[in-house]
Amino acid sequence: MGSMVKNLLVLSTVLAQGLLTAAVPHTQRIPPPPPYVDPIPPSLDPFCTATPDFEKTAAGTVLKIRPAPGNLTEIVGAAAAFNVLYRTTDSQFKPDVAVTTIFVPVTDTRPALVSIQLPYDSANVDDSPSFTLNTDVLGQAEVIDSLKLGWFVNVPDFEGTRASFTAGVMSGHATIDSVRASLNLREKLGLPEETRVALFGYSGGSLATEWATELAVQYAPELEFAGAAMGGLTANITSVMQTINSGPFAGLIVSGIVGLSSQFPPVRDFVLSQIKPENLTEFLSVLALPAAVANIQFAFRNISDFFVNGIDAAMADPIVSEAVFSDQIMGFHGVPKPPVLAYHAVQDEVTPIADVEELVARYCEVGGNFLLTRNSAGGHLEEFVNGRQAAFDFLTAVFQGRLPEGFPADGCAVRDVTVDVAAPLAAAAATA
Repeated sequence: MGSMVKNLLVLSTVLAQGLLTAAVPHTQRIPPPPPYVDPIPPSLDPFCTATPDFEKTAAGTVLKIRPAPGNLTEIVGAAAAFNVLYRTTDSQFKPDVAVTTIFVPVTDTRPALVSIQLPYDSANVDDSPSFTLNTDVLGQAEVIDSLKLGWFVNVPDFEGTRASFTAGVMSGHATIDSVRASLNLREKLGLPEETRVALFGYSGGSLATEWATELAVQYAPELEFAGAAMGGLTANITSVMQTINSGPFAGLIVSGIVGLSSQFPPVRDFVLSQIKPENLTEFLSVLALPAAVANIQFAFRNISDFFVNGIDAAMADPIVSEAVFSDQIMGFHGVPKPPVLAYHAVQDEVTPIADVEELVARYCEVGGNFLLTRNSAGGHLEEFVNGRQAAFDFLTAVFQGRLPEGFPADGCAVRDVTVDVAAPLAAAAATA
């Protein structure tokens, strides 16, 4: 666990430095900052509650808007930051609401909106980015470097107000509808009509990113995404759980089960009935614990021991397995239309690369446009840094209306690479 925390700190330091060059000034926006308002945890924030009759509005409708509280308006490169409550659709295709945070760049070089799905991996709604971005160095770095390039930035709380971690359909819908909400605010934000939109996410953020591209074909046919960059893809949550059990990331299993069950009351009731009574309080503690604390608490534990008949028996019951198939396994709801950069570490110890290769191959057979890069260096945490520059290069290209060099004009390609940015930086930090 110590090495994992150390790696995270190294990554935080690297990203905080800003790896990208600033944009050439085009439009200058330097409004007076709004009065400082302390951020309120979403569980206590009335802003996050639905408006009357929201169910009657269209998906993507803006229900509330405010200047983002805390220090978000002071993020480097941001002229303004807003919280937006918008109408979306949950995993059972019922009306719901979610919050997104939208950043307006001080300088914009082209009409571009990037939707960044941050990996918050939590069953605790107070881990939502609209709140945690005030202190999240990693998340702020993604936003800052996008603003430097002159892009408008959308950061959705894609798990929704129930913190439905691993619920793919909810996450995809909430991502799509956050983009719709952003575009519905064109006049207020200064977004031109010809704005191109792209998606970006790593690990838990790739979950929402992929589901958005997969669902958009039917759920939002009017949206045209210029591209999607997704790294550390969690193609099959069942496989992820089997891979990480008893290891340093085992806590994600608990948060994932609790998160999914928030979308399916019968699943929640059944799962709770299968947990040993003496373990129930600890299991449900993830609802209130910060993700980092929950991950430490459950690290290196066999989560199967929490269940009366083991975790496999609980997950195999039809009540659970039907929800898992519909909401946690990618590739069965539609074929992504935009070009997709998928980048993955061959030695990924969280989400096996074989699952990603299978998913990409399935899409390629039915018309997908993918480049999958397989990095021989590092694992899941390291690829967050190792693949980052390629992701930004891809996004820059699609915002310019082109594909980066080496990306297939149509169809798919798989490329083996060795990119090791993280290891030298970690070594330097260790000797500093």
